[in-house]
Amino acid sequence: MHSDPPTQDEFRRVLRCRADTVHLITYRTASGSIEGMTATSVAALSMAPPSILVCVGHTSRARDNIRREGSFGVSILSTIQRELAATAGRTGSDKALAPDILVATDPTLTPVLKDALGSLQCKLADDREVYTHTVFVGQVMTAAAPSDGEPLLHYLGTFAELARPSR
Repeated sequence: MHSDPPTQDEFRRVLRCRADTVHLITYRTASGSIEGMTATSVAALSMAPPSILVCVGHTSRARDNIRREGSFGVSILSTIQRELAATAGRTGSDKALAPDILVATDPTLTPVLKDALGSLQCKLADDREVYTHTVFVGQVMTAAAPSDGEPLLHYLGTFAELARPSR
């Protein structure tokens, strides 16, 4: 027996049941400024060499900037970075990031957030067009976990926090 594939709404409704970590993907623009976009479609790919997958929609301005520059940053956001996540995730919003909140362990790569739970500076290793998105493969060149805190999550279409079990 064959059934029809789910509609976009049905598929979206199911995926919203997942709690995903919120990341800020940083990229350098043609003018040299650093901008950021929020993403939950981020996954570890390989430990050797260390690499990560990031999915970016075709309509996002990040897409062409990442391709042109050949690098991007991934910062794992904490609950105190909710406002930054909301701004960077809003279509059409100003995505420019203030230099004082950024750090670049390797200055030849895209900076990441200073106060992120964890961050990765990546060199673009590959990219593939898949339906409505570009899948970027980044080879991780630097990794840091400079901050303690609680991860910012995205669940049922809104930001959420991890509930710690009582002991």
